[in-house]
Amino acid sequence: MQININPDKDFVAHMRKALKDNNGFCPCAIVRSEDTKCMCKEFREMEEGTCHCGLYIKIKDKPAAENADHCICCGAVIPEGRMVCPNCGE
Repeated sequence: MQININPDKDFVAHMRKALKDNNGFCPCAIVRSEDTKCMCKEFREMEEGTCHCGLYIKIKDKPAAENADHCICCGAVIPEGRMVCPNCGE
């Protein structure tokens, strides 16, 4: 899993100030509790997506097979450290 900050630098600066002014609680939340403390519980528990206020973006890791090299001839997964396709020999 990868967590990124919103690429809009002006938005990020605005949200960080709002968080600081709100003692670390999500400025979008009505209730102040540990569940709404940044990073909020909703965001921590989601597999991927954007937090409620848009400051953080969570990206799910791809399965290992999607990250692996594939043969351009037959599409088979080429095991790490090998240069030749185990399926077609290319």
